[in-house]
Amino acid sequence: MTDLVALVTVVSVARLTPRMTRVTFTGEGLSALERWPDQQLKLLFPPPGRDLVLPDAPAEGDGMSWYLAYQAMPAEDRPIMRSFTVRALTDGHLVVDFVRHDHGGPATRWALAARPGDTLARYGPAEIYKQDLRLDADWVLLAGDETALPAVGSLLPLPNATVLVEVADEAEEQDLPGVTWLHRSEGRRLTAAVADLALPAGDGFAWLAGEAAMVRTLRRTLVAKGVPKHAINFTGYWRARLSQDDAPTEADMADIQERMASG
Repeated sequence: MTDLVALVTVVSVARLTPRMTRVTFTGEGLSALERWPDQQLKLLFPPPGRDLVLPDAPAEGDGMSWYLAYQAMPAEDRPIMRSFTVRALTDGHLVVDFVRHDHGGPATRWALAARPGDTLARYGPAEIYKQDLRLDADWVLLAGDETALPAVGSLLPLPNATVLVEVADEAEEQDLPGVTWLHRSEGRRLTAAVADLALPAGDGFAWLAGEAAMVRTLRRTLVAKGVPKHAINFTGYWRARLSQDDAPTEADMADIQERMASG
C-alpha cells in the first residue's frame, strides 16, 4: 500500500509562461501511484520562518486520523496545505504546475523561489477521492481559467470535446490540442463564450474549473441551456480576494452542498 503522506523533493523548476511555473518532484512512493485524469493531491508547505514538520500519526484509509493530528498541531508549526492537480506522474516523478496569482499566496511565493533540492510533503493522491468523469459522453465541454490548465492538460486529447480556456493574454497559451484561448487583455471572457456557445445534440458532460464565482456563473448558464445538473462537474479552485485559509462564504457552502447532491 502506497503512503498517503510522504516527502517530495524538487528535481527541476521551469517557467512555462510568465504566470505558470512547472515543478517536478521525486519522492518515496511516487512510482507506485496509479494515474488517472484530473488527479488531485495536496502539497504541504513549511510555515514562514519554520521547518517543515509533519504530524506523528498514521496516514491510512481516508487519512482522517492523520488530518485530525494535523489540525491539532500548534498554528505556528502547522504546515500550510494547498490543493493541486497532478499535471503528470511518470517514472517516479510528479509534475505540478503553479499559477502565479496577483495576490501572491504562500504557494505562489514558494514556487517563485523554488530550487532543486527543496522539500515539501504531499497528501495523496488517493483513489478514494477519484471522481467519475463522463468523458465518453456524446459531447464534452471543458471550460476554465489558467488554474484549470493542469487538469485540462491531463484530460486531453478528447475527440468529442470543446475546450475553452481564459488566460491573461497570448503569452499564457500552452501547447495543448484543440484549445480555444480567450484573452482577458482583449476583453474575451469565458462567461460570455459559454453563454454564446451552441451545445451539440446528444448526451453531454461539462467540466468546469477556475475562480469560484466564475464557475458558479458558468454552471448556471449551462443549466439554463438545458444541461442536467448531474452532467456538470464543477470546482472552484480559488476565490478572488480570498485565500483557502479564509472561511467559506454562503455561496461556497451552497456549492459544496450542490456537489454532494449531484454526486
